[in-house]
Amino acid sequence: MKNGKIFLLYTIGPVQEFIAAGRKTRDLFSGSLMLSYLANIAITAILDHSNKNNYSAVSIFPFINNSDINTGINIDSSIPNRFLFSIKGISIDLINSVAEYADAEVRKEFKNIVDYAKLKYSKIDKNDTVWNTYWIEQMNNFLEIYWACCETDEIYSEAYNSIENLIGKRKTLRNFNELKYANEELGQPGLKCSLIKNYSAIHPAIEKPNDFWKNIISTYPNLSGDLLGKEPLSAIGLAKRFFISYLSKQPNIFQINYNYPSTSTIAVSSFNQSIVESINIRTNTKVKDEIIKYTNTTKELIKSLSIGNTFLESGNMPFLLQNADAITKEYLKIDSDFLFEDIYSGNKIYKEYQIANDRKPIIKEKLLAAKSSAHNLVKVVKQETGKSISKYYALIYFDGDEMGKWLSGEVEAFDANNNKYVINEDVHRSMSKKLRCFSTRNSNDNPELQNVYDIVERTHLGKIVYSGGDDVLAFSSLDDCLEVSHLLRVYFAKFMGYKNATGSVGIAIAHHQTNLQMALAAARVAEHYAKESLHRDSFAFALVKKSGLSILAGTKWYNENNISNIGFVQKYVESIKTGLVSTGFIFDLINEAQGLSVFETGVGNSEPVVLEITRLLTRHSDKKRKDEVKDLQSMLSNFYYSLLRNYLADMEIGERESPIMQLCGILEVAQFIGKGGE
Repeated sequence: MKNGKIFLLYTIGPVQEFIAAGRKTRDLFSGSLMLSYLANIAITAILDHSNKNNYSAVSIFPFINNSDINTGINIDSSIPNRFLFSIKGISIDLINSVAEYADAEVRKEFKNIVDYAKLKYSKIDKNDTVWNTYWIEQMNNFLEIYWACCETDEIYSEAYNSIENLIGKRKTLRNFNELKYANEELGQPGLKCSLIKNYSAIHPAIEKPNDFWKNIISTYPNLSGDLLGKEPLSAIGLAKRFFISYLSKQPNIFQINYNYPSTSTIAVSSFNQSIVESINIRTNTKVKDEIIKYTNTTKELIKSLSIGNTFLESGNMPFLLQNADAITKEYLKIDSDFLFEDIYSGNKIYKEYQIANDRKPIIKEKLLAAKSSAHNLVKVVKQETGKSISKYYALIYFDGDEMGKWLSGEVEAFDANNNKYVINEDVHRSMSKKLRCFSTRNSNDNPELQNVYDIVERTHLGKIVYSGGDDVLAFSSLDDCLEVSHLLRVYFAKFMGYKNATGSVGIAIAHHQTNLQMALAAARVAEHYAKESLHRDSFAFALVKKSGLSILAGTKWYNENNISNIGFVQKYVESIKTGLVSTGFIFDLINEAQGLSVFETGVGNSEPVVLEITRLLTRHSDKKRKDEVKDLQSMLSNFYYSLLRNYLADMEIGERESPIMQLCGILEVAQFIGKGGE
C-alpha cells in the first residue's frame, strides 16, 4: 500500500518535570530550549530521511518552513516536543525505519550535549569506572521517545483520534531500566541530584559524593558561575545546566543572547525601567552617578567572589536592554540580587560562594562598599522617580482552550464570517501555521498582530520560558503581568481567526526568594482553576508569599456585555498606585464578606451587597476626586454582578467560593500588585 496515507505522531520527553526541574530561572529556560532543540533535530531527521528515500513527509503540526530546518536557524523554545507528520510514498511496514532514524539522530545529539558537560571535569581519571558508568547509564536512560503511526482512509478527525489513542497506549508502557553503578552492579546509590530528583548525583569512585560536591567550586573555580556550592547534580542536571553554553558553541546556530535573568532581576525590572527612563528622558545626573558607583563596586565584589576572577554577566529583560544607554547596560549586566540588603547579612555570601576564612577579610571591604552603593542607589532612585524595589514577580501560564477537542471534531469552530471550519489535514496545517506565527521569535506575516515575543519581551518587562504553539510560560514584572496576560488572550484569538478561539491564564505572583518549583506549581494550579473551576476563557491568580500559597481567585476575561473584567482589575491597581483608594477598603470588605454572602441567592437579592461595597469604597477613597470614585464604583458594581452571575450559573456544581469572597481575593491581589508587593 505504497500510495496509502500514513500519519506519524512523534514525542520527546520527559517534558514538564524536566523543564520544571531547576533552582535557577536559567534551568527552566535551558530545559525548554533543549527539548525544543532536540525536537528540531527529530523533525529535520524525518525530512532528511524522506529526501534520501524519495517519499513525501509533510509536517502537519508544527508548521515548518524550509528556513526553519536549514543551517543558521534561530533556535528558541517555540518548537513543541510532539509533532505530527503526514507521509506518502512509503509502506507502513517501513515506517519504523523513519522513526528509528529520527530516534538515532536525537540520541546522538543528546550524547554530544551530555559529553560537553562531562568534559568540564577534566581532572577526573578518564578510566574511572564509577564516574563513566553514572554518565553513560543516565544519558542512555533519560530520554522518553515515543511514536505511533497509522495508515487510514478515515476522515481526518477520526484518524487524529486514532493516533492520539495509540500514542496514549504506548506511553502507558513506559520504558524502565534499573541503572547500573559499576561492574554490572544494579542501582546508583548515594546523594540525589538537586534538579532531577529521581537520579543520583554523579561522583568519581575515589571520592564520597558529599565530599566531591562540597569542594566542587574550589576544585573547578572556572565553573563558579554555573554551579552553586553544595549543589549535587546528575549527568542530566549538568547537561541541562551547561546546555546554553553548548548551544553557543555550535557554528550552525544563529547566536542570540541566551543569558537568562534571575527571579530577583525580574522582580526589580520595573525599578530598573525607572532608571532607564530617568537617564534617557530626564538625563538625571544624580541617578547616573549612583549607577556608576554601584556598577563599579559590585563588579569588584563579584570578581573577588569568583576565584577565577571573571565578571559573571547576568541576563536581563530585552525591553530594558533595547532602550538603555551604554552606562545603564553595564549596570543591567549585574544580577539584581545585589540590590537587596539581605544578601549582605550574616555569612550568606560567604556560604554561597564557599569563601575560605583567609579570603574573608579581603572580600569584607568590597562587600561593605557594594552594600553601601546599593543602599544609596535605591534611595536616590526612590527620591528622583518615586519607584521602589519590588520583591515579587509574576509567572504566567497561558494555554489555548479545548484545542485537542477542536482537532478531534468534538468542538465546532467558526471563522469571523460565521462559516464553520471542517477539520482536515489542510485546515490543521493552516492552524499550525497560525500557531507558529503566534508563538515564534521570528517576525510574523501580519505586522498588525503581536506575537508572543512582541507581547512579552519586545514591549513589556517579560521573558519567555517556552511558547510551543498554544501554550506559553513566561516571567513578567509585577507591573506588566495583567496587560501581558490579557494581550496573550487577545492576540491568540486574532491569530487563530475563529470565534471560539479562547485561552485561559494562570498568574502566579511569587517572592523572588520563593522556591522556583513552588512558583511553577502555583501557576499551574491557577491555570487549572481557570480552566476547570471557571470553565475556561478565564484568568486566575495564585499569590505565593514566602510562607506558601495564600490566595487563589479569578474570573472570566469578559462579562456578559463583553466588557473586560481584567480591565477593571487593572483600573483598581491604578487606583491603589495613585492613592484614589486606600488599603483599608479591602480589609473592611473582608471583615464583612461572610455576613454579606447571605444575600447572594440571586441578582435581585444582592442589592445590599452592592450598596455596602460602594459605601466602603466611598469611605476609603480620596474625597477630592469624586468623579474618579464614582466611575470606579460603577465599574466595581458591574464587576461584582459578573462574578455573581457566573456563580449562580454554577451553583449546582458547588465548587467555588461565594462571589463576595471571589471579589475580595481578586481585589486583594490587585492591591498587592498596586503596592508593588508591599
